[in-house]
Amino acid sequence: MGFFNDMLGKTSAKEATQLGTRNAGQINSGYDNANSQSETGYNAAQGRYQPFAAQGQRGSEAYGNALGFNGAGAQQKQFGEFQSSPFMQYPQPYGANADDAIFRRYGAKGQGNSGATHLAVVRAAGERAQGDVNNYYSHLQGAAQMGLGIAGQQAGLDSGYYNGMAERSVGRSNALVNNDTQATQAANNARMAGVNNVLTGVSAIGGTMFKAFAPMPTPGGK
Repeated sequence: MGFFNDMLGKTSAKEATQLGTRNAGQINSGYDNANSQSETGYNAAQGRYQPFAAQGQRGSEAYGNALGFNGAGAQQKQFGEFQSSPFMQYPQPYGANADDAIFRRYGAKGQGNSGATHLAVVRAAGERAQGDVNNYYSHLQGAAQMGLGIAGQQAGLDSGYYNGMAERSVGRSNALVNNDTQATQAANNARMAGVNNVLTGVSAIGGTMFKAFAPMPTPGGK
């Protein structure tokens, strides 16, 4: 049977089909590996950004609370955090020293307990307090902006990752289609070669038989 399968092109057609199957497996394996490596890199990059993204998100929320965007309750809570901050408690003695310096300066002029003195102290204290508030806003805003920048970087990673996945998906489909087409053509060519072999054999046999049964010429050509 092996001889006839070879002659009919069945063996070559089967081998072409098997090769196409093996090639398809290799194509899928290669693309699967590429996707896996891409996912590993994507997750690692996102992991490095995530702590800063979380910090920026908290800063953005706190900034919105401080501005009253999230309601009076959230704003009051944020104000309480501002007041209780140890970094706000730290400069208070220095503020008191500054007030004492104002009293001493006006006292040297004979105005130690005057309205002008108290007004100067109140103004200086108000400027310090407003400066503290402005600095607090500025810090929260900086954290929110950092979060926005990190979110942009993460969005870029998302875009690159999913674009790469889409491109590889198209590439995989094209590669599989080309491989299937080539394997099918190779199998069909092998079968056609087998048909040609059969036709050639039949033709040769027919010619031999025709010669065998052809009338023998008579002597003298009669």
